[in-house]
Amino acid sequence: MLKPNPTFMLVTAVFLAWAPRCHAQPDEGLSASVVKIHSTALLPDYYRPWTSRQPRRSTGSGVVIDGNRILTNAHVVRYAEEVLVQSPKLGRKIPAKVEMISTGIDLAILSVDSDEFFELHPPVELRDTVPDDGDRVTVLGYPMGGDSLSTTEGVVSRVEYTDFYYGVLGLRVQIDAAVNPGNSGGPAFLDGQCIGVVFSGITEADNIGYVIPTAEIAIFLDDIEDGAVGSKPVLDARFMPAENPSLRDFLNVPLTAGGVVVTWVGPTEEEGLRVMDVVIEIEGRPLDDQGQIDALGRRIDFRYAADGADDNTVDMVVIRDGERAEISHPLGHGEPKLLSFLGEERPEYFLIGPLCFTEATLDFARLTEMSAWAPYLQHRESPLVTRYVDSKRDPDEALVVLACPPLSHPVGRGYDDAEIGIALKSVNGVEILNLAHLVQVLRDSEDAYVNFQFVDETDINVLVFDREALEGATEEVLDRHSIRSRMSPAMAEVWEGGE
Repeated sequence: MLKPNPTFMLVTAVFLAWAPRCHAQPDEGLSASVVKIHSTALLPDYYRPWTSRQPRRSTGSGVVIDGNRILTNAHVVRYAEEVLVQSPKLGRKIPAKVEMISTGIDLAILSVDSDEFFELHPPVELRDTVPDDGDRVTVLGYPMGGDSLSTTEGVVSRVEYTDFYYGVLGLRVQIDAAVNPGNSGGPAFLDGQCIGVVFSGITEADNIGYVIPTAEIAIFLDDIEDGAVGSKPVLDARFMPAENPSLRDFLNVPLTAGGVVVTWVGPTEEEGLRVMDVVIEIEGRPLDDQGQIDALGRRIDFRYAADGADDNTVDMVVIRDGERAEISHPLGHGEPKLLSFLGEERPEYFLIGPLCFTEATLDFARLTEMSAWAPYLQHRESPLVTRYVDSKRDPDEALVVLACPPLSHPVGRGYDDAEIGIALKSVNGVEILNLAHLVQVLRDSEDAYVNFQFVDETDINVLVFDREALEGATEEVLDRHSIRSRMSPAMAEVWEGGE
C-alpha cells in the first residue's frame, strides 16, 4: 500500500481495443468542446542517443478549457514535432503548439493561434469536487475504430491516491466506461461538468479505465501560472504499516492508535519526521494501521493530506521514543533516485573514438530489460539491475554506461564484444561521478593511454586506448556512421571548458 503499486505498473498509456458501449449522440454543447489531436513525435533512440527513432504518428483527444487552452495528456504530445487539432466544427486540421507539459501527472496544455477557433469551441466547466463511487459518467473522445466523436458511459468504481508516473502521487478515478486508444486526453462528464480527462487503462482487464480528476488538474493549472512546470510537493519519506504486534509494543504505540512507521527520511528540518517515528495523525486526521485516513467521503492513502497542506508543511502527531509529539514536516520533491525518467528531455551523450557514453535512465534500463540480452543483466550483476531502485549516493551521481557496442573503427579492434549498458567505473583510476565528469576527465587528460574500467562482471570490462589515436578516430567514426554531433549540447559546454 505504501510502496509503488505493482498493479498500476501494468497500466499503460495505450488502451485495450475493447468494443465501446455507445449510446445517443452527446449534448451539442459538450461535444463542441472536444477535439481530436494528431501528433507526430520524434522519440529518442536510447541506444543511438545522437539521433531519434522513426517519426511516430498517433491520435488522442483533448478538451477546451478557460483561457483559450486545450487540455490533454502529456503522453499524447510528448516529443511531438507537429501537433494538429481537428473537430466536426472545422473539418481541416489546425496547427497547435504545446505550451506546457507535465509528464509526471500526464497533463499538457495546447494553444491554437485563432480566436475564431475558440468561438466555435467553448470551454467546459470543471467540476470542483471529486465524484462519488457509483456516479454515472459520460466519456467523450476520438478512439480507434472510426473518425467521428465517440460517447461511452460507465460508473465511478473507486477513487484512490496512488502513483502516476515518475514517482508522482495523485488522485486517480477508476471508471468502467469503455475506452480505447485515442481516448487519451478526452473528458469525462457528470451532470454536464467535466470531472477529469481519461489517461489510461489496464490491458489485462475489461472496462477498467482511469481518469485524472479536476482536483489534480487544478493543481497543475495553478503550478503553470508562472509559465513553468514545477514538481509537485511530496512527503520526502518512506513508511511501513504499524501492524505487527511486536513492532507496536517495541515502539509503544497505543492499542487504540493506527499509524505508519517512518523507515527513511530525506533532507529535512530537525523538527520534522525521524526514522522510527510512528505517524498516527496527519492534518487532524487519524491513520489506521494501513495508512488510510477519512477524506473525500472514503478511506484514502494518508499522503493525500499533503496536497491540501498550507505553506508546504504538514502537521502531524507522532509517537517518538514512546511519547506523543506534535510536529510540522516540510514537504520536499521526492527521493533523488540514481535511475530517473527523462520526462520530455532527450538523453545526454558523449562520443570519443568508437565509444558512445550516456547516462542511464529508467527509460534506458526498461528498454534494455526487454531486449534479447536481458537474461545476462542479472548474471553479470549489472547496476541496471542491482541499483535499479537505489537512491543517489551523491547528489550529482549518475550511472554512466555504454549506449551501444563500440562503433566500427580499427582503433577498437578486439573490443567488439563490449556490451550495451555496461557501467563505467573509472578512467585512468579516476572514479567517474557522472557524464559531465567523464567529459572533464577526458578533456583534461594528458596521459599516453586511456584506461576505461567498467563495473559489470563481463569478459570485456577493461578497454585501453592510445589517447591520441582514440581522439583522432572520432571524426572518422562520425563520418562512417553519419553522426552529426559527437556530443549533446550540455556536454559540448563542458568539453569547451565549462563546468
